[in-house]
Amino acid sequence: PKGFIKEWLRDSFMKVYNEVSENGRLTVPMQQFWYVMRPDFKETKERYGYKWSCNSSWDDKKPLTLKRDTFHKYVRNYEKEELGKRLIYSSERGFFIEPHSNRKVDLETESINRYDPDLEQINNLLFVEKSGFFKLIHEDAELTKKFDIGMINARGYNVIAGRDLIE
Repeated sequence: PKGFIKEWLRDSFMKVYNEVSENGRLTVPMQQFWYVMRPDFKETKERYGYKWSCNSSWDDKKPLTLKRDTFHKYVRNYEKEELGKRLIYSSERGFFIEPHSNRKVDLETESINRYDPDLEQINNLLFVEKSGFFKLIHEDAELTKKFDIGMINARGYNVIAGRDLIE
């Protein structure tokens, strides 16, 4: 049924989050939250009698499943639209190097939330998607020093924490 996963998440999010986080006392990583939410999804799906995805046809029945990527997307949308803040944290998927200090900040939700940059020091950013270029650009060629730029190394991902840092 169309919209079922989104509605289920909206109905179950805070209840499950409060159980897992002990009412916000503990940090909850996305992967852990997904594992904990799956049994609730299965129970709700069975209670309503849903078996097939809205993309199914009579000839091509597709089971209604909770895919990780879909779940992550809906969690992020729910946090942004309904809560206005992040509660579920993503693991590190790269890092940011500050200009001048060469301080390294992991690109993961918790680190970015704690990071308090001196905006006067950061005028330019270089976004490097491939981790193999970090040594070449930062250490060997020293481009970050020569051109006074901060560098985001995202390891092939366009990570949300990286976008949060830029914003």
